[in-house]
Amino acid sequence: MRKLFIIMLTGTTLMLFAHNVTLYAATKYDTKLPAKVDKLVKQLEDKSVKKRQAATKQLIRIGSPAVPDLNFALANSDDIFVRMCSAEALGKIGDTSAVPYLIKALNDNNSRVRAFSARSLGELGDATAVRPLMKLLGRERKSEVAREFSATALGKLGDQKAVSALISALKKDGSFKVRAAAARSLGVLGSTSAVSALSEALLDDTSGKVRADCADSLGELGDKKASSFLAEALLEDHDHVVRSSCAFSLGKAGTNKAIPALIQALNDEYRDVSVYSQDSLISITGRNIKGYNNWQQWWEDNKDLLK
Repeated sequence: MRKLFIIMLTGTTLMLFAHNVTLYAATKYDTKLPAKVDKLVKQLEDKSVKKRQAATKQLIRIGSPAVPDLNFALANSDDIFVRMCSAEALGKIGDTSAVPYLIKALNDNNSRVRAFSARSLGELGDATAVRPLMKLLGRERKSEVAREFSATALGKLGDQKAVSALISALKKDGSFKVRAAAARSLGVLGSTSAVSALSEALLDDTSGKVRADCADSLGELGDKKASSFLAEALLEDHDHVVRSSCAFSLGKAGTNKAIPALIQALNDEYRDVSVYSQDSLISITGRNIKGYNNWQQWWEDNKDLLK
């Protein structure tokens, strides 16, 4: 009995000792952490891209304890790279205490800092950033990257207030990258009020990338009003990526009126277009028919019933 008590006591003592060692190590580490963070923030000034990237990654790994220094650096540093890397790290760390500093940085005199701040605000997901990002999207003239990142961030934030700003960017922005980002975010936000703008851009935009993203977003929205626009682009767009997106999206937003276009697209020279057309025909009709001729015959036999 005495031996057992001694063993239990010894085990408890060992556990307490191990716990104290852990606490001591943590305390010892914490006392060194501010100096380490300060050194890493200063390293962001280095002319070497690799050294700046390495410092940024280490700050991200440190996480929340590095946020106050990064906030201060973003707000006060005269070095562009320090502000830019600080903005990037704050988004990756995910601490929302950085939001006010990132919002303020949307007015930074350097376009890259504004762009990285916009992207990080999207990653942090705080709704207070919606209106500042809308303003940046509308007023930014120098940097298409800042506008692109703003448009993407607005989609991530998920606030319907951003729909009008994104529609405006889709219609008016001179950069195809910004228009494409706006199109994608409109699909993410899921507002059917964007169907008209997306449908128009699907047929009229000069960029294949934008048209393809519009088609994808119309599929995400699933609104049947887009069916005729998707069917038209499926047959007439010269870009096979756009046609492929239209074929796929018609499986979600297509109506019976799109069936003839999908049947015709089975003969498209690009396999992905024909495969997606087959899948969408099955989705719309509930029939698993194989081959152009068989689908054409089925349509001739049933089109009067399906109109």
